[in-house]
Amino acid sequence: MFGVWFRDRGGLFNLIIEYLNTGKLVTLTPHEVLFSLFSANLVGLTFARSLHFQFYSWFYHSLVYLVFTLYNFEPIIPTFHGFNKQILVWIGCALYLVSVEVVFNIYPPQAWSSFILVVGLVVLLSSLVFTHRKEAKYPKKIH
Repeated sequence: MFGVWFRDRGGLFNLIIEYLNTGKLVTLTPHEVLFSLFSANLVGLTFARSLHFQFYSWFYHSLVYLVFTLYNFEPIIPTFHGFNKQILVWIGCALYLVSVEVVFNIYPPQAWSSFILVVGLVVLLSSLVFTHRKEAKYPKKIH
């Protein structure tokens, strides 16, 4: 994930090395800050040994941000005879959010609902890692 955070700036390690070499701070965009914090939380949830309903309250707000962040990413799905790929992305985002809501509201937890949740978290994390933002616009100002 270190290469994914701030990837358009060369990654997290590049930002740290740049700061250590020059002593100049880089202005981060709100998206960069939110994306790094929310995706770090997603990594922890994805690889947690157990998932409880309380965890949903920890990340439901970030889940919407991360899922719809994919809308601003270049889709990795093929073109279907001129069909707008962004529509498929929106439908996928909505279905994903509904499925997470459903599996967290099933009591008592079932093996199939846990499987759907874990697969969904892995798919979201993989999508965030292996896709690239379209037009990254960052401030040039360095303090």
